[in-house]
Amino acid sequence: MLLLNYSEAKQLEQDPTYISKFKTRLNFRLQVNQNNFRQAINPLSSLVYTKSELNNAQLNYGSYLPFSSGFSFNFMFGGFGIDFRFTEKYFNKNNKPVTNFKDLKLNIVGNKLCFEAYYDRFKRNYYLREDNLFSPLPNFDSQISSSHWGLSMRLITNASRFSYKAAFMQSEFQKKSAATFLVWFGTEQNQLLRPQGLFVDTTVKSYYENLQQLTKLRQQAWFVLPGFAGNIVYQQFYFATSVYVGSGPQFNKQYTDTAVFRKVNLPFMSKARGSLGINGKTVYTGIFANVDYTRSTFQTLKSEYFNYKMGVFLGVRLIKQTKTKAEKQEEKRKLKEDKNRRA
Repeated sequence: MLLLNYSEAKQLEQDPTYISKFKTRLNFRLQVNQNNFRQAINPLSSLVYTKSELNNAQLNYGSYLPFSSGFSFNFMFGGFGIDFRFTEKYFNKNNKPVTNFKDLKLNIVGNKLCFEAYYDRFKRNYYLREDNLFSPLPNFDSQISSSHWGLSMRLITNASRFSYKAAFMQSEFQKKSAATFLVWFGTEQNQLLRPQGLFVDTTVKSYYENLQQLTKLRQQAWFVLPGFAGNIVYQQFYFATSVYVGSGPQFNKQYTDTAVFRKVNLPFMSKARGSLGINGKTVYTGIFANVDYTRSTFQTLKSEYFNYKMGVFLGVRLIKQTKTKAEKQEEKRKLKEDKNRRA
């Protein structure tokens, strides 16, 4: 995971009774987390098979990635970090083959606007013919890969009282509980690939008719997700959460050995973020969870994509607290009044 945090001084002024800003001289953070994906595809129409038979032809794909570790350094205007796995036996009690994983992320965060770019890649995954998206996946295949990337921006409506950086990045202090409506919009792409054919379980191939030779499914969505976020604080303790639901045009490409089928649909999309912990001046720690879900339906095929990341973190920092523009103006006003009284 690669992080870069930046705050523009000219953005909306924050209420000092709700938000306390600081300049970061050094910020070092360790975390242990788990990041996995699930994706299911199943046929929707057929001249031969019943709806029940089509549902039973669902094929699920997913990763097996025991807990990995990560660290990051954050400075006054930016930072960097990385997630990694020590060995395949790290928290791997069953000694199963482990998914190859990469996670890169870039954030530029101001008071009212937050920009984000990310890239995830999963190689060496698992599969199962099952109509339940979350069933255990016992079958390993080294050729199944899944990749995901996105570019997005969040607009925060109550930025004067709610700090996104305090809630989910711990780079400011939220002094009082606050909430806000948000709008998350951008683009993201999910791709599922197996060069020898996605129907590694050959018993389902006949149900997919003209897609029996499907090797790659690529889905590019342009979305708008209205949402709500809140941060409940008590002294240094906090609980922050945000939920988004929406949609937008999704452009699908279904690749076979001989053709490419193009479809457009409006998927159901939802995203949720949560964090609970202690945001101290020198040490901060807590747990976090991120969940993304997309359900797409287009003529002959349905796809469900689910990604989750959760873990614990511990950070240490050296900071210098700063004053907002309103606080500085108030100090100048009081100094001017004192001079007038002496005169």
